[in-house]
Amino acid sequence: MSADRLYRELQVDSDREDVVAAVIGSWSFSAHDFTDDELLYGALLMLKHALQMPELERWRMSDGRELLT
Repeated sequence: MSADRLYRELQVDSDREDVVAAVIGSWSFSAHDFTDDELLYGALLMLKHALQMPELERWRMSDGRELLT
């Protein structure tokens, strides 16, 4: 499978980004209320938050797309 087939933009409306960010902090949400892209966006937010720990600095991700090319 080629790299360009593995990558596509997440389709998450900006108002839903705020909803996803709010509910993942509470852990009391039903995944069935969200699209696959919204769940992936939530997972990305959690991963980026976890990688802010100083001891994980070497695994930090940039916000750029250079890793996807």
